[in-house]
Amino acid sequence: MDQTSCTMVNLPTGEFTATTRSTSQIFCRCWEPRPEQRLNTVLSNGRIICPVAWTEDVVKNGHFICRCFLSDDGGLTWRQGKDQVDQPKRGAMEPEVAELASGKLLMIIRTELETIATATSDDGGEHWSAPSQLPLQSPSAPATNRTVPSTGDLMLIWNNLSINPRVQGAKRTPLTAAISRDGGATWENIRNLETDVDRSYAYTSVLFHKDRVLLSYYVGDRQTGRISSRFRSLPVRWFHEKLWPSLGTARGTPRVRFGSSSRRLATIPW
Repeated sequence: MDQTSCTMVNLPTGEFTATTRSTSQIFCRCWEPRPEQRLNTVLSNGRIICPVAWTEDVVKNGHFICRCFLSDDGGLTWRQGKDQVDQPKRGAMEPEVAELASGKLLMIIRTELETIATATSDDGGEHWSAPSQLPLQSPSAPATNRTVPSTGDLMLIWNNLSINPRVQGAKRTPLTAAISRDGGATWENIRNLETDVDRSYAYTSVLFHKDRVLLSYYVGDRQTGRISSRFRSLPVRWFHEKLWPSLGTARGTPRVRFGSSSRRLATIPW
């Protein structure tokens, strides 16, 4: 699996143009403006998945639905997948897609339900399962999910609400990392990247280079309202050092696996 960037531009006609690599193609004529696109994923078979969140009117409605656009020719042409993913309240927002070792696709989704929603696809993004949840707690904030090239594990960066359940809404502290060795069913090696309660952290970019993880994210100062960017370089092994029990197997909490119908979320026994 590889990842590439795709620039989406809204045209005055209501169409969107997507630029991937060195080509440009109008690939959607049915949506009014209001798309939001995260990082594309290039699958092992070469297909490019472009996940987007869409709403008819972000001011009047603001309810988002996640869909994926697919390209099988390196970005020359695009088509819309057959399914969409929705959630209550403001809906399904800021999706990301990762390819698992089995070939299944895992989509993570921002919600207003104090958790990270998920959906899976067995056919390369054409169809998606009914939404479920990761065994993690999160405010309404974006999460970043990447495959570690050297191990095949999933690495998640998110705002860990379970550390302080009283933190609600858009307070994005702390910024936490976790590792999953089983395709997102359980999470371990929970480590905080940032913990300052007077600042907020989100929209993390992740790039792997040799034996290091390169991260960048925004830092918001709650007192001044100023926003800055921060860059960090950490060894991959730092994220694999086991410090806390796996989320989903914590003491006194029933094991919560990906796809479970249970609404109870596993928490860390601090």
